[in-house]
Amino acid sequence: MKNSIFAVSLHKFISFIMKQATRYIFKAIGIELFLTILTFEVFSYLIFQDIQFFPPTHVVAGIIALVPSLVLGYLLGEKVAYAWLPKINRFFLGIVFIFTFLVISVCVGSFALELMHRKEWLSLEELLEELLIFFLFGGIQTLGVGIWLGIKLSLIRKN
Repeated sequence: MKNSIFAVSLHKFISFIMKQATRYIFKAIGIELFLTILTFEVFSYLIFQDIQFFPPTHVVAGIIALVPSLVLGYLLGEKVAYAWLPKINRFFLGIVFIFTFLVISVCVGSFALELMHRKEWLSLEELLEELLIFFLFGGIQTLGVGIWLGIKLSLIRKN
């Protein structure tokens, strides 16, 4: 019973301090993260016939990659007045936002992982290769999450 009271209190607190758009953006980032991990596990099972768990350096790089997207998502959710934008613009903004978060996270995470492993900078060719891999294997799911976010943003009403 205490856990449910805590969960309700936490939800009310988060609802009080964050706008609806910020909550939708954070949910979209969380869904995208879950789908990315799921895709990695499925492809590693199909290729290696074994589930590959993330080494600690990959977990640290993932956290480092997630922070800029969360900060940018918070700023975009709190500072942009979505209710005053036309619905079609809000829909396309959702798609653009989630792909922007993907590019930022891949760039930052790739640089962090490269610095941890080889202690040198990532070349532009290697970065473009990483982005291509993420777009090929995660583009459809990212588009789906972007469409979901765009629909949610387009449903925000004026206060």
